[in-house]
Order: sequence, then C-alpha cells, then structure tokens
Amino acid sequence: MSTIVKFFVALDDTAASLVLQTGPGRAFESLSFGNFDPEEAMVEWECLLADGSFEELLEAGEPRIVAGQDKITRTSIPTP
Repeated sequence: MSTIVKFFVALDDTAASLVLQTGPGRAFESLSFGNFDPEEAMVEWECLLADGSFEELLEAGEPRIVAGQDKITRTSIPTP
C-alpha cells in the first residue's frame, strides 16, 4: 500500500504544526510524493543539505515529530 506524503517548508515548528488539521493548503506551497519512508527521506535530505552524517542525525533525535494524528506524522528538520 502506498502512502502519499505532502512536503512543505514552514518558518518554524509552530507554523508547521498549524497545518495538522487542514493540511498545507494555500498557506504553504507543497509537493506530494509516495512509495517511500518520509522520516528516512528527511534525514537523508538533511545530510545532503547540511553535510552531516545519517548516523549523527539519528543519534541527535532527528527528524523531530512536530505533530501527529493517527497515521499522519509531521516531521521537521532544523534549518542551518
């Protein structure tokens, strides 16, 4: 079964958590993708963008869960 995930960029965790009930809608431009593990993708992207290691980020507790509901999870990676 495929999971469709909407990715968007928010200024901070508070702004990101506001979309929990309604989704990013018009407030945030978003992209939808499926067939992958979103949390693993977030850590991999952080490695590429910030030149870190996958293991270091996992040990640091990344990605952080900003808000969750049932099977929907919002994750956040820190911005440099």
